[in-house]
Amino acid sequence: MTARRQLTAGRVAFLARRDAIMAELEKGWSISAVYRQFAPHLPLGLRQFQIYVRRYLVEKAMPPFVPALTVRPVVTPPPATPPSTISPPPPVTPKPVSSGLAFGPAGRVDPTNLY
Repeated sequence: MTARRQLTAGRVAFLARRDAIMAELEKGWSISAVYRQFAPHLPLGLRQFQIYVRRYLVEKAMPPFVPALTVRPVVTPPPATPPSTISPPPPVTPKPVSSGLAFGPAGRVDPTNLY
């Protein structure tokens, strides 16, 4: 029962000083600096103070950012052609190969006898 009263007392103390805390934050002070300033008057820790700032000050003044859903147009694929109308690819003709050897003595390449 005592722990429940301490949690409630911290929230009540925070909400009672909400305007003063918000004014300090708007001046540009960090949350931890504002907490150190108000810590003697608040029966809660820094982490809980940060949670209360986010819950009662930041989200009330500015709701959390939620990106808009991008709506993509529905693209219908082109109608499939029946398999009977598909023509086969043209035949591939191989390059002619010379009858002579491409390599000369001792494995050297003869540049005049290449493809």
